[in-house]
Amino acid sequence: MKPLAYLLPLAIVVGPSASWAQDADPVGAILAKYEAAGGPGCSVAASKNGETVVSRRFGLANLEHGVAIGPSTRFDIASTSKQFTAAAVLLLVQDGKLSLSDDIRTHLKEMPDHGSTITVDHLLVQTSGLRDYPFLTELQGWWPEARRQHTNDELVALIAAQRELNFEPGARWSYSNSNYVLAAEIVERVSGVSLREFLTKRIFEPLGMTSTVLRDDHSTLIPGQAGAYFGPPGELKRAVPASRYGDSNLVSTPEDLLIWNHALANERLGALVSRELQRAGTASSGRTLSYARGLFVTQYKGHSEISHSGGSLGATAFSARYPEHGFAVAMACNAMVPVEEVAHQIADLFLPKREEPTPAVAPQKAALLQEQRQRLAGVYLDQDRGVRLTLSEREGVLMLANETATPVSSTVLRLSGSGQRELVVEGAGALTLRDLTTGIQRRLLRLDTVAPSDDELASLKGRYRSSEIGTTYDVTPKAGGVVLQIADPQLEWPVEAITRDVFDAGRDTIRFLRDANGRATAFEISNARNRKVRFDRLED
Repeated sequence: MKPLAYLLPLAIVVGPSASWAQDADPVGAILAKYEAAGGPGCSVAASKNGETVVSRRFGLANLEHGVAIGPSTRFDIASTSKQFTAAAVLLLVQDGKLSLSDDIRTHLKEMPDHGSTITVDHLLVQTSGLRDYPFLTELQGWWPEARRQHTNDELVALIAAQRELNFEPGARWSYSNSNYVLAAEIVERVSGVSLREFLTKRIFEPLGMTSTVLRDDHSTLIPGQAGAYFGPPGELKRAVPASRYGDSNLVSTPEDLLIWNHALANERLGALVSRELQRAGTASSGRTLSYARGLFVTQYKGHSEISHSGGSLGATAFSARYPEHGFAVAMACNAMVPVEEVAHQIADLFLPKREEPTPAVAPQKAALLQEQRQRLAGVYLDQDRGVRLTLSEREGVLMLANETATPVSSTVLRLSGSGQRELVVEGAGALTLRDLTTGIQRRLLRLDTVAPSDDELASLKGRYRSSEIGTTYDVTPKAGGVVLQIADPQLEWPVEAITRDVFDAGRDTIRFLRDANGRATAFEISNARNRKVRFDRLED
């Protein structure tokens, strides 16, 4: 049998009221762009008031044996799994066995006292301040994930070993997979059964989600699961399944995800579960977040959208519900496909078109002379988070990453992103990044990007260890930077110098610290989800 390398003309169901019923194949036209001969593919489904209106799939579930993706093919839905872990917690709240306001140390005795209470709800709404564990395991040298399959017991121990938080619990929102590994552990300890068994007995079986199961061991065989593939065309590799769970690792189908969305709309697991799962969280400042409990609560083209996406090596998924219209769409792939974008295009076929809201009056622009723009452009270090930010001039316009910085006065630049943020010029080499919604301010200091001398790089040579990570790096100088090395597992990580003590490590920033005598005593690694993970220099 030849591999099915074309878009399968199977099981598209079009309701009689669908506005595009006259079109030849609008869903097929959307999906065809992602079809590759003999390659992996996707499955997509949509429903209106609980009735299926689209069920479509293409590509191969197994490239090695040419097995096509079919109606019963299961996919790794990655972080789309989080809402199910949150629902498990809420079922225990509904049972009276725990409270969202519980200190997590009530259930997780090994967690350190950070000086401020982290509640169960802080975990679910992603405001705990806990570091994101994938970065911590990466610092240990275990990347890609296939190099070692971490268990939840190992990850809980690693998270508990962290003595610093990214921020005060409740003060900010920051996506961290650590939150949901701990939430899974709480479910297991409070319920007395595995999360896999809890989800099966309390959610999947009662709702009829017969194709959904939690993988909690990478060696488990799950019938009908698609392989996950990544890499450029012609060089695809198969990803190794993971063992960690709670934040990810649920296996399901788009059709089962529609059952789930319909169950939430109809409170089939109880009013408390449906309500709290979809109720937007709040920061300690009182600001309403766009994240609820395992779900984003946002707007799409003027329509309320309750959704979550997921992505891991070789797997992508997206599930969304539009409560005003009784419409839901779900998509899962065994390839790196922009599922949210594709699912939105399919949703556009069903959702009524709405006039785009009138944009707010644009701030009055002020002119900055070229000399002023050039003076402001440069690399800055966020003094709170330890990450670098680049303010660059492009064709007469200042840009912070991909956001345009429009001057509204000689000292204030309004950023163009979805958040209400602005840069305030404080003086020579200093900016304040101000969030107008939260009131949070971050001080940015400009870095002198003069390349360090060979002697300055040589002064960083040494061995550095993090007690939180349990890993030791050897640092050696190289032309224009340094190399960080681990002996076991073997890892070599070259990084480029920005200044004498600040280094560009891709998405990460490394900053060396010195004592009063100028001797390097430690370095810190930071990125968007992790603040200042410290490695102290060992005695020579």
